[in-house]
Formats: sequence, C-alpha cells, structure tokens
Amino acid sequence: FVEDIEQRYHIRVLLVDDYKEIQIILNELNSRIRSKRVFVSGAFSSFTSEIEEYSHNLSRNLASSLLENDYRIVNGIGRRFGTHLIGYANEYLAKQGVKDIEKHLIVKPFVGNTQAAAEEKYRSRKKVIGQFEIACEQHKTIIPIAYPGMVSEIIWEKVKGELTRYPYLEGRIDLLTSVQSPEFLSQIIIHILDSVQESM
Repeated sequence: FVEDIEQRYHIRVLLVDDYKEIQIILNELNSRIRSKRVFVSGAFSSFTSEIEEYSHNLSRNLASSLLENDYRIVNGIGRRFGTHLIGYANEYLAKQGVKDIEKHLIVKPFVGNTQAAAEEKYRSRKKVIGQFEIACEQHKTIIPIAYPGMVSEIIWEKVKGELTRYPYLEGRIDLLTSVQSPEFLSQIIIHILDSVQESM
C-alpha cells in the first residue's frame, strides 16, 4: 500500500509507531522550514551611480542564489535595496515558472510617513540597526556585508569584534565586504547558511 502511494502519486510516506510521535515530527518539520527562511535587511537613501549599481548586482545575485538553493526570502522592502531584491526574486521565480511565489518570497512592508531626506536616512539606519539587534536577541544567524559609509559597515565591525558569538563566521568575516564581487559574496553566504543547516 505504501509503495503504491509513493510510486503512483510520488508522495513520501512516513510511518510512526505511536501517535505522540506525530507532534514531534511536525515540530521538527516546522523548525526546518523556518530555518530555511532568510531575512535580508538593507536600505539606502543617498543616490550615487556606484552604490546603485552595486545594489542591483548584489540583490540580483543574492536573490537567485538563495532561491536556487531552496532558501525562502523574507524582506521588508527597505528603501532601494529591498525593492531591488524583491524585483529580482520575482524575476527569477517567473523565469522558473513558479506559480506560488508567496511560498518563496515573503514581503513584510514597512509603512512610514514621508519625511525629509536627512530624517529619512536616519530612520533607515535606525531601522536596520534595530533589525540587527532583534536578530541578536533571537539568536539568529547573522551575516553582515560591509559597505563603506553604510550602517552595514558598523554592524560588520561589531560582529567582527565579538566573533566568538558568531562561530560560523570564523575565517569568513573578512571576505564579507563590498570589495568582493556580488557573485562571490552570494556563494559565501550560501556556504555559510548551508554549514549552519548541517550543524543543526
């Protein structure tokens, strides 16, 4: 009966010895699904062609690498970078013929009031730092990418200064800077995420 279901409908069957095992299995499945969710935080308000180009290249490569490796992207639509990431993620999923996009891309928009440029820049920086602090409190896997003059550089320096709290970054932290190409950074990020998955 079990083999018939698997061969005919391609459904994997898991047999349990006791009803109590079902909740344990469901909890494990839920934990594994949640661990494959990657929240990508980033925003910038100042416009230069250099950072705009870098944002496009990094978000394009990161979105495709994460989705290609079965990670789910969560994003709050951070100014510019967030919209770039969401756009390229949607583009990748469309090319793959994926219909249920919401299973692979979770968008949680941050709604704020229109503000002056200087105040908006401050709000964006404060938001990213706040997300970092929450992630630390919840013991999430944190992978900062340092970009000169950006809040990501501040977070990167803080993480590097307390590296024992982030053992999965040992030997890799110095590679996580904008000096590296977006392609290389995306590969490193996937490698780190995979290594954390394997250690769970």
